Amino acid sequence: MVNLTDAANKKVGELSGGMLRRLGIAQALLGKPEILIVDEPTAGLDPEERLRFRNIVKNIKDSSIIIISTHIVEDVASTCDNVIIINKGDILKKGKIQDVKKSNKTYVWKVYISVEEFDMINKNFRVLEYEKREDGYDVKLLSNIKPMDTAKELEPTLEDVYMSIINEK
Repeated sequence: MVNLTDAANKKVGELSGGMLRRLGIAQALLGKPEILIVDEPTAGLDPEERLRFRNIVKNIKDSSIIIISTHIVEDVASTCDNVIIINKGDILKKGKIQDVKKSNKTYVWKVYISVEEFDMINKNFRVLEYEKREDGYDVKLLSNIKPMDTAKELEPTLEDVYMSIINEK
């Protein structure tokens, strides 16, 4: 399940960091636990192994309660049904991922702006992403209102919702 068959005869001290992480996941799965708590389980894993871990979680989540503590929001969005967003020990939101996304009061917008407008946008809105173009920027931002006439509303990702909730705090 964790892709360590080729390393079966190696000593633990000979394993790479990613292999050690996968060995830890394998150890946690031994005995088919009813509750599995993992902290940053995909840290240090390459993209292929992160996908493998997500598939493992998807395949065992019906038989185990799995609690994942992570900063990698993409891992949560692709594997979990429920989420709790915690900031500095305070629970800010909890529930089914789709419900948490729907309860968000801030909208995500995509705008194309000139170089001259960038500082104004950056001062007045929470810029999530931007990409420099020849004569301006493509910007993804959070706002309760449409920031300009040319803005297009986007479907928020769980990461967008997380940033919005943290910004409210």
